[in-house]
Amino acid sequence: AKTQFLSRMSHEVRTPLNAVNGFAQLLKLQQDQSGVTDSTQKGYVDHILRAGQHLMGVVNDVLDLQQVEAGVVSLKPEPIPLKAEVQECMAMLGPMAEPRHVLMSSKIGPEWTVFADKQRLRQVLMNIGSNAIKYNQSGGDVQFSAQLDDGGALALTIADSGPGMSAQQLGRLFNP
Repeated sequence: AKTQFLSRMSHEVRTPLNAVNGFAQLLKLQQDQSGVTDSTQKGYVDHILRAGQHLMGVVNDVLDLQQVEAGVVSLKPEPIPLKAEVQECMAMLGPMAEPRHVLMSSKIGPEWTVFADKQRLRQVLMNIGSNAIKYNQSGGDVQFSAQLDDGGALALTIADSGPGMSAQQLGRLFNP
């Protein structure tokens, strides 16, 4: 039943999402061909394209749930410039942060490259970043930073100025 549900859900979501992505691509092409200079309008189309691509990735992740349950997860690790990936996620999260007056910033230098599955990395950045915005305070901030830890591994930190979690919430952390 779950397999059938996931298959149907995938089809029902992918069909309109492909139309949204396709029309956004057409808008982008028309803007490029007609020489549109309105940066706000171009930004809106870029946001639609990025969000549509991210949502398609989320749909694919839901379908990957079957693989996870079977104990088989397919990862495609590749070198990824961390600064560019964080900036891309910050751009997608911007429309969520703006009405909450949450300022996002990055202290990640161009020298950091990570070897990761791009879709999974983006999923983690988007999930933690959206929570940092959602549970923040009005006028708060979210900061992305990276540094080498004592073992030589790159530690990525996403810090926010929100109230944090209560002891009761921390006690339930990592429980379904």
